[in-house]
Amino acid sequence: MFEILKENKNFRNFFLALNSSYIGDAIDDIAFGMLIYQITKSAFLTGLVVVIRIFFSFISIFTAALTDYWRKERVIVLSELGEFTSLLLFLIIYLFIIPPVWLIFIVVIINAGFGAFSTPAKSGLIGYILKDVEIVKARSLLFGGQNLSQIIGYTIAGLVITSLGYKTCIMIDLISFIIGIIFISKINCYNIPLKNKNRRFMREALKGINIIYKKRILILLILLSLIGNFAIAPVESMMTAYLGKYFGDINYFSLFMLFSTLSSFLGVVFISHFNKKFKNSILMMIGFGFGVVGIYSLLGKKLFLLILSAIFLGLSNVIISTINAAMIQLNTPKEFLGRVFATFKFISLSISPLSILVVGGISSCFPLSSSFAILGILLLVSMVLSPFLSSGDKK
Repeated sequence: MFEILKENKNFRNFFLALNSSYIGDAIDDIAFGMLIYQITKSAFLTGLVVVIRIFFSFISIFTAALTDYWRKERVIVLSELGEFTSLLLFLIIYLFIIPPVWLIFIVVIINAGFGAFSTPAKSGLIGYILKDVEIVKARSLLFGGQNLSQIIGYTIAGLVITSLGYKTCIMIDLISFIIGIIFISKINCYNIPLKNKNRRFMREALKGINIIYKKRILILLILLSLIGNFAIAPVESMMTAYLGKYFGDINYFSLFMLFSTLSSFLGVVFISHFNKKFKNSILMMIGFGFGVVGIYSLLGKKLFLLILSAIFLGLSNVIISTINAAMIQLNTPKEFLGRVFATFKFISLSISPLSILVVGGISSCFPLSSSFAILGILLLVSMVLSPFLSSGDKK
């Protein structure tokens, strides 16, 4: 399973850079969110950070039209340096005064702006450092690494904030940028098409959407992403309410997350073992099937069913995310990867808040378990649709 890290030097450097970035991002999410809330006591302003990131994920659909024709490793390095610089200047100011809220949001906006360039560049770069036969295993490793890195980042943030404060958190985040830049700089990538000066920016930006429109398999993947995210996002966000109501103790949430995370690593092993035995469309169907079992296990309102739910939802998450990303990459020309992945990411981010609002409204009138039952039906629909991906399937 890990042989690709040993054999593919470029992917190894990319993997280490990306996970360093994930740790820093997790620390950043906790530190800035808590800092904004501590200063303002406003849940609205704290949530505004998410809105800013969704907005820049939309902008990345257009910036990807540039990064798809630039040296991607250079774009990533320059973007990371930009984020590093803005964060360093913020830290210097913070050492002397409590930063005003407007300054915090300026840093969030600047870093999200640089992220609108680095994120599609990372999505595009992976197309030039992997062979087709390596994609599924590589994607599963990236997703498993992301889960582990986020756990490490959240743990570090919690421990450091309570013992050493926000400034130390920001220092650790700065170190993660340096580590990521070092590893990205070691990547040697060739055969990337360079931008022709005669290309029109808006036309190039819309080509990514046009690629999706012309390929039935990509349209179906978007549909499955919409349904899947609509069904899963409310389960994750309303889990504390579910545990408080049916178990009388929201502390069970940490137990749920523990088993969900552990099972995601089992998902990486599962994909590594079965990706050559089953088509990607069948693996996608299995992933949605695990999700159905996970959601309906919650209806039993028993501790062992809660653990079972966490295990199956964790497996479902890693399998669906990995196969979805792999199939997008396999069915998209390399020079359009940044634009296509940016479009998928924006759709995924946008549908989650909407589904949480809808299900939250339904749950105010009906039992929460009834809402989960409806979401399970949506995942069941996705499971039924998954085999139709086989027309464009590649192993």
